[in-house]
Amino acid sequence: MSTDSPSFNPGHPPKRISRGLSLPFALLLCACAALGQTGRAPGVLPKWAHKENCAVRFVYNPPKADSPVTPLILRQTVAKDPRYGTWSSLYPEGLTQWISNQEMENLVEALEKLSLKWDVSEKPISFARVPIEPPPTPPKVPWKMPLARLRGTMEIDLTSDAGSAVADLHPEQVCGSMEQLDRAFCTPIAAYNFRGYRLSWGCEVPGFSLANRPEPPKHGPN
Repeated sequence: MSTDSPSFNPGHPPKRISRGLSLPFALLLCACAALGQTGRAPGVLPKWAHKENCAVRFVYNPPKADSPVTPLILRQTVAKDPRYGTWSSLYPEGLTQWISNQEMENLVEALEKLSLKWDVSEKPISFARVPIEPPPTPPKVPWKMPLARLRGTMEIDLTSDAGSAVADLHPEQVCGSMEQLDRAFCTPIAAYNFRGYRLSWGCEVPGFSLANRPEPPKHGPN
């Protein structure tokens, strides 16, 4: 339906629509408006998150931070992947942590329990570097730093070949939510890396110290 029609008025449905149909009609209009603004359909985390090879990114600029925190990217591995249990500083697109398939499944289940409103799309999200054009002079950091789509919130991006899902956390929800997600990690080095980021996001992590960095495992998960 075109909103350019002279008879279209979302506040007053056309009189020819019965009272019984007016509420479903209004709800349909609201859903279409939301989809038109974001290009995504709001809903729950899709089922493919449990089946497809997924990656999760946390993008957060704490309100009291002097500078943005580099995003954290979690990627799952196959068995005996040499990247398992290690991380690489991939600035500015994010610090990548390779985790096991079981840990990713745990993480997806924990995200579902947060009851977030996910904006779902059939188009995957790229976590690759985005160059600045034209590049700055001198080119010290010629890439864009990923930022949350809503200022002052944490953006959680989940992507795979099957599509993507994006949700937002308000600052007051971040620490409690991240504490629940922390339980997803089985290996000491993955838990260490995530807890270090919790500190960077302004959260308290009782009993955790950045000085106690564990050694990465020599072999990948079985």
